[in-house]
Amino acid sequence: MPKTKEEIDDLLANHRFDSSILPTLEEYVTQQANEGCYHLEANLQTLKLYKFHPEKINYQILSTILFKCLSNLPSSDMKLALHLIPQEIQEKEPINKVIELGDLLESAHFKKFWTKANEYKEHWGNIKDFTESIRTFILGLLKISFLHISKEYLKEVTNLNDDELANMIQSNEWESTDELVKFPESEYNQPKPKEIQQNMKFEQLSKFLSTLDR
Repeated sequence: MPKTKEEIDDLLANHRFDSSILPTLEEYVTQQANEGCYHLEANLQTLKLYKFHPEKINYQILSTILFKCLSNLPSSDMKLALHLIPQEIQEKEPINKVIELGDLLESAHFKKFWTKANEYKEHWGNIKDFTESIRTFILGLLKISFLHISKEYLKEVTNLNDDELANMIQSNEWESTDELVKFPESEYNQPKPKEIQQNMKFEQLSKFLSTLDR
């Protein structure tokens, strides 16, 4: 039977370090994947119990937790989760594949991300709204980096075809020409004098990206 967030909160409050709650937490991870909900605290506690009881590790559940972390970018959830996973576990499949995808997103290699994500779809295909969440994250980065962007490039980095791109442009009410799309103006995508331009790290982008209306 599906659990509510309140039931999981109560379970964590009373039995946080009891390994007997692992099956319930694992079922809740699957529920999050199926329903599109998200409970970071419960997922991190699952990883903590795996760390204390490595013989109980379920690699499919573990990878699902990491994929849910990716779905919640630009938060630092992925880093929090990886901090709880021993290095030797991170190097095993499919965990290493999720980490690879996260690295590609963090380094803005979006086209390669979609290629690899398609190769690894068997590991995330059951996660509701995964591609939509990643696309939203990528668009958020683009909107603070560009005022104008070519349609061809936008298709590549969002993994959309012509019709899907046209629908996205229309639904967001973005201005466009045959070749270009114009994002809404913001303080971040305006031209700056060269003498005051700065290189911004991913972590810095993440801080204000989460404040944008996507």
